[in-house]
Amino acid sequence: MNKQQICLVVISLLTLPLCACAPKSLFYWGDYETSIYDRWIGNDNDMGEQHLQQTITTAEQSGRKVPPGLYADYGFMLYRRGNLDGAIAYFDKERKTFPESHLLMSKLIDKIHEKQKPPPAQDSQSTSEEEKKP
Repeated sequence: MNKQQICLVVISLLTLPLCACAPKSLFYWGDYETSIYDRWIGNDNDMGEQHLQQTITTAEQSGRKVPPGLYADYGFMLYRRGNLDGAIAYFDKERKTFPESHLLMSKLIDKIHEKQKPPPAQDSQSTSEEEKKP
């Protein structure tokens, strides 16, 4: 072995323990990146939803934190599918997990509640009066 090879081996052996001590990521990202790719590039919402669900499930079961925006992303996906109660539940999870999102998530939840309200009933008397006008 020449001097360069020996130096590389020594440096590798000295830095190897440092790599093992690297801290874990603060959040569990799982297949989130794949989920985004599937939905926006691959136009495969079903596969994207599966990856998103798997990321959330794995993070929650392993006791790791879901990254900011992931619950909101899943909630929006549920909203687009027409599952308004599911969307509210995930927007609320986002709001509780990340307090900085409280204002936005609360606004989205309020908008869904407004959408769920039945339209106000019109007064039949005012309708008949309007019909009488020429």
